[in-house]
Amino acid sequence: PRACQSNGFTFYGLRGRQQRNSSGILFQLQWKISNYINTTVFFVSVFQYITIAFVFSMGKPFRKPISTNYLFLGVLVVLYLFTLFLMLFPSSSLDTFFEFVCIPYIWRIYILLMVVGHFVLSVFLEEVLTNNHRLWNWLGRIYCSSASLAMHKQLH
Repeated sequence: PRACQSNGFTFYGLRGRQQRNSSGILFQLQWKISNYINTTVFFVSVFQYITIAFVFSMGKPFRKPISTNYLFLGVLVVLYLFTLFLMLFPSSSLDTFFEFVCIPYIWRIYILLMVVGHFVLSVFLEEVLTNNHRLWNWLGRIYCSSASLAMHKQLH
């Protein structure tokens, strides 16, 4: 990995400022804010979006398992691998294009641990809480009266 040359909290103020012209006031302001926080938020949020796409496509109303949708699964794997490549093997050209700040390698490992934890927790909660019919039936018997259950069965 490339060694970090930045302090990580570089702020570039107004760039490309234009002056007044003859037709009136015209200002072109461009903000460029590059820091650890924006780079970290980018990586974490991309991984979260991919994880949620995976988790929400596992259960109903989808009739087939996710492993049978090869194109979708392939896109998710490619996106995960590309984002991992961006995060763990930085290149100066990609960092410039995405306006990343070179963050320390140990922080990249911490981000990876957070992402893996989020993935495991999301899949676990989706399977244990959302798709657990015995749990929902048990909670329904405890907290719903028999009249409301009968009305629900009538409507269903």
